[in-house]
Amino acid sequence: MPFFSLLMEKNMSKEEDWKELEEWQDKQNEIKQKNNVKEFKAKEYRGTEIFTKLISKLLGSVFSIFVIIFIIAVIVSLFYIKSLFGIYASVNVKKQLKNEYRGQKFVVVNDYGKDIEKDNGQFLMSPKNNKNIIFKVEKGSVYMVDDYSENRLKYYIENCSDKSLVSNLNIEQGIKEGYNTDFLKYEVYIDIENYDELESACNKAYNIVKYLEEQDNKMYEAIVIRDKKIDYYNSLNCNGLSSIENEIYKAKYEYINILKEKNNQQELNKINQVEIENIWRPKQLEIILNGTNAKLYNDENAKLYYYTDEQKYKITGIGNVLLKSIDEVEILKINKDLDYVRKIRYKNKIYKVKQEDTSKENKSDTVYVGGTLEEFVEKFEAKINYDFENKRVYLEIF
Repeated sequence: MPFFSLLMEKNMSKEEDWKELEEWQDKQNEIKQKNNVKEFKAKEYRGTEIFTKLISKLLGSVFSIFVIIFIIAVIVSLFYIKSLFGIYASVNVKKQLKNEYRGQKFVVVNDYGKDIEKDNGQFLMSPKNNKNIIFKVEKGSVYMVDDYSENRLKYYIENCSDKSLVSNLNIEQGIKEGYNTDFLKYEVYIDIENYDELESACNKAYNIVKYLEEQDNKMYEAIVIRDKKIDYYNSLNCNGLSSIENEIYKAKYEYINILKEKNNQQELNKINQVEIENIWRPKQLEIILNGTNAKLYNDENAKLYYYTDEQKYKITGIGNVLLKSIDEVEILKINKDLDYVRKIRYKNKIYKVKQEDTSKENKSDTVYVGGTLEEFVEKFEAKINYDFENKRVYLEIF
């Protein structure tokens, strides 16, 4: 049987191979013993193992730090996105109305099946202190529009018990243009035909505003005096009034000033010249200091401005510039940060420099650079000459 004989021969060959391998191994062991060769032992490289483990841990720590930073960045980003979404996703109507109308609180009268906190669209609302006033609100994702002010003014004008107070008013009522919602337009005018009617109109407007303030002390609406033919409009606002005398003065001043600016001599001739001289002043005057135009830092001409509330010219903002331009004044101290003059010498006397005399003491050792021109020059030997016709003021300091 040839196959069996072949198999036996292979087995015998393998046995011989194993025998040769064992003999080779014995020889190798003898060589190691003779040459004192030591076998490789893993424990002898324990230091390398520790170093490897340390590096691995350090790499793991750095990776962990990056992971933590990444997680924090993701969280911050989510909060930022949430805040943006909170800003743009929905307007807080009640909060915005409260801010707009000086702390007043409001309630929803009709939500048309929507949630005013979450949904956009139109709503009907009322102030908590007067449910008779109903107004519209149009809410979008990034805006809110309402007509509370108009409806409030309309309600109190129409429900005034003193009908003579609100008689002869020109009320322009309609729908505001440019909106998807029909918002109320409601404006109250007192129309006049000439300057002589102005004082009476001021008294009427003043009394109406006082009445409105009594009804709701958070109002800011206005009654407007109007002369259409010269394009004159003067508003008296709730919670913005001064004395009746001052309101009349300001109204007359603006009326004359419009005629002056437009060179409307025909209408100016209808006003008593003494009245014009007593009331009108140019809104600004160029300052001529010792014969030369006083200059500001940008080389523009320095100007004096008229404040109708106080009926005075004031040098607010230019007093320091004037001090530096006066040859007779020696600057002793300057605030370097603000470039303000703090101390000067004039005629061998030292003066402090302050903005305004708020204490009204008018100290003898202080020059005030933020009040009137007269207050400014009070400590100097000076001469002032107003030239209203040419809109100039001549200031001489000796």
